Amino acid sequence: MNSPTIVPLAQEGWSSIHSVIGENDFWNVIEKLKAAGAQGILILPIEKIIE
Repeated sequence: MNSPTIVPLAQEGWSSIHSVIGENDFWNVIEKLKAAGAQGILILPIEKIIE
């Protein structure tokens, strides 16, 4: 929750970034990711978060 997870992928120069964002920030963040060149954006609902 405090920091994204960055995972290197098999193809050199590619990474997968996993992060949790608030619903109110969703569209703004998605548009910024797309503008920065993000591809294959996967959105998953979170049923419960324990902090």
